[in-house]
Amino acid sequence: MRKFLSILIILTLPILVFLSDYNLNLSNGDYLWINGLTDNIIGHIPGMYEQNNELFFRADNSVSEYSFDIGLNKWKIGISKNTNDSTVLFYDISTQDRNNKNLSYFLNLINGAKKFIYLSVYDLDNVDIVNALISAKNRGVDVRVVIESGNRNTKTDFKLPNNNIPIIYDMNSAYMHNKFGVIDGYCVVTGSTNLTETGINSNSNNMFIVFNNELAQDYMEEFNEQFNKKMFGKYDDNIKSFVKVKTNSGLIEPFFMPEDDLKDRLVQLINSAQQSIDIMMFTFTDKEIANALLDAKNRGLKIRIIMETFQAKSSWSVYSFIKSLNPVLDKNPRTFHHKVMIIDNSITVTGSYNFTNSAQFKNDENALIIHSQDVSHSFTKEFNRFWTLYTKK
Repeated sequence: MRKFLSILIILTLPILVFLSDYNLNLSNGDYLWINGLTDNIIGHIPGMYEQNNELFFRADNSVSEYSFDIGLNKWKIGISKNTNDSTVLFYDISTQDRNNKNLSYFLNLINGAKKFIYLSVYDLDNVDIVNALISAKNRGVDVRVVIESGNRNTKTDFKLPNNNIPIIYDMNSAYMHNKFGVIDGYCVVTGSTNLTETGINSNSNNMFIVFNNELAQDYMEEFNEQFNKKMFGKYDDNIKSFVKVKTNSGLIEPFFMPEDDLKDRLVQLINSAQQSIDIMMFTFTDKEIANALLDAKNRGLKIRIIMETFQAKSSWSVYSFIKSLNPVLDKNPRTFHHKVMIIDNSITVTGSYNFTNSAQFKNDENALIIHSQDVSHSFTKEFNRFWTLYTKK
């Protein structure tokens, strides 16, 4: 009887049936959802949700076709192409209208979730985001959250659990410093933005959103390490299906620390830069990266650096060490929280990774190296806005 139910549900989907073959055409954001499966799924589509006899897949638009089998039935999914698959959002104390608009965009992603939302975040207390997660849970979305144990608050300790949203706190002595989310296995949200009132409304931050099943698969695996395996920091098992992801925006290299060596890759990028390097950085204490920048300056590159004022004055900061690069200090009365490097106006690095040894060797962190002139243009525009504001006499 259960197998009959499975077949009945499959045949009610809007598909073309040829014997045991199923051909389905999807556009970006469309999804396939099958309940009551009894046969094994052979082959895995990146971003696919497989739990409790369910299969859920929501399409991005970077791959034209996927195929897999369910028992003896062969499935082929064709996906319509779309050139726009990423968005960059910025937040700052001086841009409240933009902050509200960009928060609404993020909330719409949560409100549009069909099957699951996985969040791995350093901190979470924004009321609108918390309420949107609860609403998603109430309509049947699988919502799960990982949070840094040092940031327990009434919303995470009581409001989310009281609405049946499970939370895992890291038990690592280092920080669980991520700020990422995965929605329906097709959308990844990352960047420097903590999901807090100050992260959205006061601090200078970025949020990079990309629709890509393969990248979502990498982030789902990282989330699974934390939520299901309780593995944090150096105890990560270093599972990553895709070391390079082709998107319509450009090639993306995902990194998860401490298992991935992002520092070495950053030094490589700096050493191979041809024209310019722009940096917006909250905490900068890593002298290997600093030395690479000094060498780049000596090769004739244009180097511009904006640093967070309070952090720059700490005894560990490289601010004095790189004084010859003329780093500029921010003027945000709250926090300049970006972790961004732009190389030759064509490669952008963003994520939770500060230029510190703790970010590389201790903390749970993530970062993307994005090979895209369009994405770099968005970040450069924001950089130039700050540069003009902070260098004005």
